[in-house]
Amino acid sequence: NCLNVRLTTSPFLLKRIPFSDQRQILHFVSDSTVEIELKRVAAETSSSAMLPIDTSGLKAFLQPTLFIQCTHPLIVKTAQRVVGNERDPWRATKRLLEWVYNNINPKQTNVRFKSALEVLETMEGTCSEYTVLFVALARAVGIPARVCAGLMASGKQSFGLHMWAQVYVGRWIDVDPSWNQISVDATHIKLASSSLALEELPRFNVPISLALVHIDTIRVVSYQTDGQVELTAARHLWEKISRLRAEFQDTVALKLLGQLYALPRNSRSDDALYQMGEILFDKGELAKAKNRFDRLLEEFPRSELADNALFQLGKIWQKQGRPDSAQAFFLRLVEEFPNSELADDALYKAGVISEKAFSQFKSAERFYRRLIEEYEQSGWASCAQEALTRCAKWRHQKQGEKANR
Repeated sequence: NCLNVRLTTSPFLLKRIPFSDQRQILHFVSDSTVEIELKRVAAETSSSAMLPIDTSGLKAFLQPTLFIQCTHPLIVKTAQRVVGNERDPWRATKRLLEWVYNNINPKQTNVRFKSALEVLETMEGTCSEYTVLFVALARAVGIPARVCAGLMASGKQSFGLHMWAQVYVGRWIDVDPSWNQISVDATHIKLASSSLALEELPRFNVPISLALVHIDTIRVVSYQTDGQVELTAARHLWEKISRLRAEFQDTVALKLLGQLYALPRNSRSDDALYQMGEILFDKGELAKAKNRFDRLLEEFPRSELADNALFQLGKIWQKQGRPDSAQAFFLRLVEEFPNSELADDALYKAGVISEKAFSQFKSAERFYRRLIEEYEQSGWASCAQEALTRCAKWRHQKQGEKANR
């Protein structure tokens, strides 16, 4: 997933957010505003390195500190028991992460910052307790680890302080023991990281304290989940449009739908096209409505509204006196979306066109029988049964007229 946020704060604070890395990229809009682009990095499955990792540049992240007592016998014994004979640092990280997540009882302690040993004794706490214990256990088996702190998006415009960890397994990877995330998601905004050595603590705390002062200036620009991009501007417009349509103010809603569609592509772009088409259809502006539905099918062929668009196009062609084109769209809906809630209605309409527009009774009967067979529980199935009786009557009447000539 992806998240874009905009933070407006003092230039002093922005200079202390140096974290552009593989999952967090900073774009400075001005000396007091930054847009932070965050994404989830794919999790590793294994590492080329073996435990213990021995790199001179990483010694600070393997050593004990006041809060990370990674050489204490209880910490070492616990870490070795959890990791066992695993020598791959990535798989060992996963074992430690899952153990911490499964064994600490989540509880708001409302006390001072606890050390890893204190957490191991009580086995309860929040994100900070999860993190210090995990970091200590990781270091105890030779995995370089450090603490990260920042903000976590807990809603579309809600942020709170959060702490997680990073481990070095050939490269630094963010992991979150309080959420059991082996590669943290895009909701994690990193403002500081530290080995938690005593001399680092003042520098570690400054950006966090300043961020709290300016937390109300953070705005979500966009976010993406499961391939769908969500823009905050689009969400606000959609909420206004929904209210306007509920109040039958379609003319105003149409203008806002145009603005919504003009935004960068997002999860509401296809909705905007469809609702524009719907409003224009109701206003009798069929050519414009057709344009919107055609565009929806062209730009969003996999949209959940594609079947609705095909149905509307069939209705438009009917109103424009083109039953052949109308029938083609109704049948296309049935073939491409047989499970659509509109498929039975579309199949019935195709039959009516054959029957009444073209007097092709055999063709109409074929559509009606298919409707009865494939959608027997539908209300349209009973209509199709009546239509078959009607078609049989017309065919007999036509045959009688031929015989009398």
